[in-house]
Amino acid sequence: MQIATVAVACVVLSGAAMSAHHSPAEPYDVSRRVTVSGTVIETRLMNPHAALSITVTVGGVAQRWDIELPGAFTLTPYWAATTLAAGDRVTVTGWPARDDSRRMFGRSVVTATRVELLPGAVNRDRYVEQYRRERDTGR
Repeated sequence: MQIATVAVACVVLSGAAMSAHHSPAEPYDVSRRVTVSGTVIETRLMNPHAALSITVTVGGVAQRWDIELPGAFTLTPYWAATTLAAGDRVTVTGWPARDDSRRMFGRSVVTATRVELLPGAVNRDRYVEQYRRERDTGR
C-alpha cells in the first residue's frame, strides 16, 4: 500500500513539474519571425530559460524588448554570464509574442562584430572567445 501511495505521489509531482515548463509555441508565434537591433540592458543566464533585455530605438523612441532564450544548461557551453555586457550592440531574431508585446523567443543573437551567440553555429567556442577578447581589449 505504501509503495502505491509513493508511486502515485511521484506521478502527480512529476506531472506538475512538467506542466510548469511550456512550449515556445504557447506564448510565441512560431510561424512568424521578427528582427530587432539594439543595446543590451541586461542578461540573465538562468533555467529554465535565460533572458536578454535590450533597448531598441524606433523613430527616435527607445523601446525595451525582452527576449527569452534557451536555458543556462543549453547556453553555458557557448555563453557565459559575461559574454554580453550592458551597452553591447546586438541584433536578435526570433518568434514574436502572440500578444504583440515587445517580447520574443530568441532564435539568433548576433553581436556588432557579427558573432552569432546561440548554440548550433560552427566553431562557436572560437568565435565567442574572439568576441570576448575584442570587447575586453577594445579592438
